[in-house]
Amino acid sequence: INFAEGSHTGDSARKWGIQKDTDQNFRVIRRSNTTGAYLDTPLFISNSTGRVRLNKEVEIGDNTGQAILRLKGNNGQAIGAGVIFEEQHNDGAGIALYYNSAENALYVHDDALNQDVIKITREGDVEFLSSSKGPILRSPNGTRYRLQVDNSGNVSTSAA
Repeated sequence: INFAEGSHTGDSARKWGIQKDTDQNFRVIRRSNTTGAYLDTPLFISNSTGRVRLNKEVEIGDNTGQAILRLKGNNGQAIGAGVIFEEQHNDGAGIALYYNSAENALYVHDDALNQDVIKITREGDVEFLSSSKGPILRSPNGTRYRLQVDNSGNVSTSAA
């Protein structure tokens, strides 16, 4: 089933389509605004598993139109998938989690600094990517201490 714009007919009028493929999967098809040519399948529902796949960025927002949670894929590039947590004003000052399939690692990215701050490997290693940051431990009396290491590998703590 194809949906056209207004009373126009022909391929250039088709903007969206719904189809069932040969495996009985449900697809929503997006088409070019100018030619009606197939662009992609932003929504796919598997008949065999019932899984829903959204192939583009997905935003969950409130009634003001602001994104509260954004899920992003990167069209098959090294970043496999990610979740961005940001304040409602949506100024890019949030924290993002994304998986880098080339490194087999999960990253925590600070959007305000525009840099990765923590790397977690599939093997379970956790790396703090800034020498001025690191794990903070709390003593029995409640004092917080940050673990640090110098260039010789000596471990020390400082108040955090």
